[in-house]
Amino acid sequence: MVLVGDGMYMGVLTEAALEPGLIPPGIDKSTLAVGPYVHPSRVVAQANWAVEEARETVRRRGVEVFPVVSGNIYKGVLTSEDVADPSQFTTPHPIS
Repeated sequence: MVLVGDGMYMGVLTEAALEPGLIPPGIDKSTLAVGPYVHPSRVVAQANWAVEEARETVRRRGVEVFPVVSGNIYKGVLTSEDVADPSQFTTPHPIS
């Protein structure tokens, strides 16, 4: 899950962050503030990346999903499926 505050990208909450031992025992998870358990994504795409750059990043870094930002403003997510088929694009253009 991508954490956004006031439209600004803050990080990613993963299932690993919710592993036993990281969250204090007995805490009500329905009211848990997730901020302390969020970490920066290891790959963040810029909205002005060309599709080819995104495809190469997916291949090189082995990521399936990563956030897209413009500056630090969250724009959405990009998946490996989004950039897998180069024939769907006729000319190079930005992600956003």
